[in-house]
Amino acid sequence: RGRYIACLEGDDYWTDPHKLQTQVDFLEANPEYAACTHRVDIVDAQGKLQQGLPFRRFYRGKRYTLAQAIAGYLPGATSSLVYRNVFVGPDAGEQRLLEACRCVGDMRIATYLSCKGPIRCLPQHMGVYRWSLTNGSYSARTQAQNKTALTLEWLRERKALAQALLGHPVNFAKGYRQITYYAWVQLIKKPNESNRQLFLLAWGEDPCKVRTLLYLLWNTLTAPFRRLLRAICE
Repeated sequence: RGRYIACLEGDDYWTDPHKLQTQVDFLEANPEYAACTHRVDIVDAQGKLQQGLPFRRFYRGKRYTLAQAIAGYLPGATSSLVYRNVFVGPDAGEQRLLEACRCVGDMRIATYLSCKGPIRCLPQHMGVYRWSLTNGSYSARTQAQNKTALTLEWLRERKALAQALLGHPVNFAKGYRQITYYAWVQLIKKPNESNRQLFLLAWGEDPCKVRTLLYLLWNTLTAPFRRLLRAICE
């Protein structure tokens, strides 16, 4: 019933007593934004700060839009999200569209909110995201699953959600391009029938095959140099 909704998962926590006020103040002053997030520190199950975990899907820019959602980025950790209560007022009926979207929760709400307006990513570190392969977090539980196949399924669901909300076709080509690349890499690493079928499925659904082919060639040829550069920088 309130004007804003703040998210906090059980294994994460906030570290700044002014966090909620800071985010609400921003949203009050910028009505065109649907939500805002902030940076978080990442710790393991023992609370030790982690530096090298692959959380590149957390968007590092300031203004998150549907374009970033299509590309598979998140505006931040779920525990950093504060958004306008879109489930009251004229948009209340759209809640059923969100509930019908069979996608992992953070990408689902990010796609939904980015259809309502941009999301501001504040630079302050005001919370902690806990990561552990032995706890019950969703990210940990899906480590053993075929994430490329899951991501393709989720992309279909998010595309349907965005088009239902906006009332017109939405170009998800960049999302398909990335998933086709992930399926290609998976096939190279483990050339079996299951991965071959997954790649052909992703390739078949890709709406911009020429650009994707160029993307595959470029990334495949430059991958060793990028790995070397990351190793040097780290």
